[in-house]
Amino acid sequence: MNPEASRDHAALAAALGGTGSALGAAEAHGTLCGLLCAGAAKALPRWLESLQGAGPTIFSDPELSAWHAHAAGALADTGLGFGPLLPDATVPLRVRTAALADWCGGLLGGVGFAGGSTRQPLHPEAVEILHDLGAISQASFPAVRAGETDEQDYAELVEFVRVAVMLLREHLRRPAAEPGPGPGDDG
Repeated sequence: MNPEASRDHAALAAALGGTGSALGAAEAHGTLCGLLCAGAAKALPRWLESLQGAGPTIFSDPELSAWHAHAAGALADTGLGFGPLLPDATVPLRVRTAALADWCGGLLGGVGFAGGSTRQPLHPEAVEILHDLGAISQASFPAVRAGETDEQDYAELVEFVRVAVMLLREHLRRPAAEPGPGPGDDG
């Protein structure tokens, strides 16, 4: 596949297909974004290591290297060009919501896998974002229908995740600030 080709969920799933990776496309992209948000040194080799499964070694796969470059560019885009890599609207809503949960779980794993890259205490807002993304990653969606309201709720949740990840990246890449007054504080 041409590295300049479309960067969608199906394309990453195809790129991962021959690797033997146990991660699906959404979780793999979330892991990569978590590593990049946390400013992991050598994010590409760490991501490729996280993808290792029973297949051949993929440490030099140019297609996956192109995915890394694409994700890094999207996260750095000040025009808010970043978004979680999820199945398109032709896929049933239940599958898309499960992919969103997997993506959030992957992001948390990537932040954790970055380990020592975040040396300072986390900003309280970053802690809240990680908690919210953790809740989404653990959610189950057994009653998801394909009604207009459900589609709108899904779109709002995806937008929440997108913005939360951009904020998280900013918090993880700058020193922790002193917490300001909390809700209800008069300070």
